[in-house]
Amino acid sequence: MDLLKGKITPFQRIWHQWKSLKNVPFRKKWFVGYDLDGNTYWEFSNYNNPRGRLRRIVEYREKKSNFTDYKLPPMWLQWLRHTRPQMPTLQQLLAEEQRQQVMKILAQRADNKWKQESVVEEDKRIMSEKMKNVHQVIESQNRSEQKPKSPYQVEEESPIQAAKIQPRR
Repeated sequence: MDLLKGKITPFQRIWHQWKSLKNVPFRKKWFVGYDLDGNTYWEFSNYNNPRGRLRRIVEYREKKSNFTDYKLPPMWLQWLRHTRPQMPTLQQLLAEEQRQQVMKILAQRADNKWKQESVVEEDKRIMSEKMKNVHQVIESQNRSEQKPKSPYQVEEESPIQAAKIQPRR
């Protein structure tokens, strides 16, 4: 499977292979690699740098009007900033892209699960409110059905006779 098909022509590949040779006399700029978008990465020697460290740059396949439109893979950004010693391979870049797609799917599933749980919680809350309303209606009906007691009426049962005693176990 060719990951760069349609982005890099065979002639460009041969040219980049030639440019990647470091033992050619008077060559100051070397080709290092590609990313999945077809951007090329280069190293060159900088004689003004006292540390002797090589400079690293990227040449974009498509020239865009604004720098915010460019999006580089994090592995290549690490290499450009000298925080990653080895350049990433196309297989590593592809594996990272697939991992990101899997993470997006898992995140979407988690979001759906949380939404369903919130719907269930909302349903429970609505049902409990409805049950409270029903209990209030039943209690109000029971109160209205009871005969109003007159202040002059004497209770038929004494509180002592109405008391229930439960034996201990």
